[in-house]
Amino acid sequence: MSEVLSIKDFRRAQGMRAIGSAIVTAETEDGPAGFLALSATHLTASPSIMCVAVMPTTSALGVIRKAGAFAINYLAEQGGQAILDRFAGGDAPKGAARFDGLELGRMATGAPILPGNLGAMDCRLEQEQEAFGTLLLFGLIEAVTQDTAQRSLVHFAGGTSTLSKT
Repeated sequence: MSEVLSIKDFRRAQGMRAIGSAIVTAETEDGPAGFLALSATHLTASPSIMCVAVMPTTSALGVIRKAGAFAINYLAEQGGQAILDRFAGGDAPKGAARFDGLELGRMATGAPILPGNLGAMDCRLEQEQEAFGTLLLFGLIEAVTQDTAQRSLVHFAGGTSTLSKT
């Protein structure tokens, strides 16, 4: 298989689509873990399945597997940028330290729900599939929360912006 685009060009092209800033979280008795999800999307409506792409080297993957669950937290404008910075920056805290000082919520699976989110989908890990060196995690949605009064924090053109429904 030959590459048509360089990785840099691929990322620049992908940056031209606005996507919600999403943090995937999970927790075991060893503590919480999470990562910035640049690819988190729905797969089917019935059953309600979400799909998250994750690199096999991501430290949170083992936590998700052990917990058997994960939450997708879509960040809101208010409070979301500070949380995004904890997960996206090269000099950001690592591991469970990313969650220090945050008041975490819980829903059906017990996966951590971050404050400052627009909404969260609490998912039971149903299946995973390897494709092209990436793992696709498929989760059955067991609970949902949303704050319709908030504006969405989105990634677009290499930065973050906000989007509201009005």
